[in-house]
Amino acid sequence: MPNVLNELESVRNGMIEKCVFRNNKYEIMVYNSSNVVVARYTIYNSNALTRWIGLVEGGVEVDVSKNTTITDYKSYNNIGHDICLSSTFDAVIIK
Repeated sequence: MPNVLNELESVRNGMIEKCVFRNNKYEIMVYNSSNVVVARYTIYNSNALTRWIGLVEGGVEVDVSKNTTITDYKSYNNIGHDICLSSTFDAVIIK
């Protein structure tokens, strides 16, 4: 997957915090993980790709994960969704 700047795969009890992203495709990816927090980030001009399954993901993509918290974020001038959850359970999003 091109231009993933922060990726957590198969992680338990992980955190991505205090980040600023500009002019990329995928900013944050959480995959097959549990008990992850993504907090205090800003995303500008993200240009998500249309992937093989026809979805347009955005700045934060969470797939096949559980107990994920996304909080305290800002998002400006992005193409696609700010947050995409797929096959994810017990997710909490607080803006």
